[in-house]
Amino acid sequence: MRASKHEGVSLPEFQSIDFDPSTGREKTPTPDSAAASAGDESSPGIFSRIRSGFYGLHLARFASPGLRFGFFIMGLLGSVLTASGLLLWTLKRSKDYRKSGGKMAAFRLVEILNIAAITGVIVAIGAFFWANRLLPAGIEGRADREVQCFLWAWAATLGHALLRPSRKAWVEQLYLVAALFLLLPALDVALDSTFAREAFRTGDAAYLGCLAAWLLIGFLSAGIARRLGGVWGKNHGEEKRTKPEAPEPVDELSTG
Repeated sequence: MRASKHEGVSLPEFQSIDFDPSTGREKTPTPDSAAASAGDESSPGIFSRIRSGFYGLHLARFASPGLRFGFFIMGLLGSVLTASGLLLWTLKRSKDYRKSGGKMAAFRLVEILNIAAITGVIVAIGAFFWANRLLPAGIEGRADREVQCFLWAWAATLGHALLRPSRKAWVEQLYLVAALFLLLPALDVALDSTFAREAFRTGDAAYLGCLAAWLLIGFLSAGIARRLGGVWGKNHGEEKRTKPEAPEPVDELSTG
């Protein structure tokens, strides 16, 4: 087991604590382990202190629950700001791309990367949650395998965006996000219904907060996908109707 004591923002390196597996009590440190611990308590270097500072800011254990929630909201707003900038850049140049007949390779590349960076990351997060539940508890290197599932899912969304038209890729990945997050509670009940019932009975704030976030993400993604699919389908139909028809050939004999 690893633990850390800290005051302020920065978090120090973790220290190991050994427990007896049969009794659950903390083991008395041996002379060798005590010497090793004493050696680990040397003054940290500048890079270690910088890392501890950023790590502490990331975890925000110094903050109250309300302040942590504020950090979470600000992080969401920052993500929305970044995503909206990426989308506005492509929307502004989409007409030029269509006029060029799809010859603007750089624009197409940005479109693909936008899809993978926005919806693709959310799909990968959903895949990570599913891997966390479906991988056997005793499998070797379980934490690394969860990360691998995240990366493979992210790579799959990049390939999907590469192979599909951009509008269809957006809608399909948003529906996939909705499915992954809306089905997570059902997966929890299917795997361990006792835990889910106990979380509701005791008012487990951490789990119930995650549950609310999953449902919010799922319903928002489904709503956005449905909205985009309807708008883009309508616009595509209007473009077909307003497309100028080729002039009919003129019969020179009849006009003569």
